[in-house]
Amino acid sequence: MLKLYQKLIAIRAANQALKTGILNIFLLDIVAFSRKALNNEVLILVNVRNSNKSFALPNTLKNTTWKDAMSGETFKLISEIELKAFEYKC
Repeated sequence: MLKLYQKLIAIRAANQALKTGILNIFLLDIVAFSRKALNNEVLILVNVRNSNKSFALPNTLKNTTWKDAMSGETFKLISEIELKAFEYKC
């Protein structure tokens, strides 16, 4: 658990958007928000339910590509995303 918190703290420290950026929040079964500062933008997606959930993306997120800071994997958002129970992307 300590490694997870250390990773999350390092991600915040490395991203100006998470520290001072403009906050956009979308709340449903999936909590989604983004923060942007200068050329740095961070998107957080968290399924807060104990079952798979889909999230219809707002137009500003459709057809965008992101890099997951936890796994390093790149993923593309088309029109919606499905997350497993308690899954997250950041």
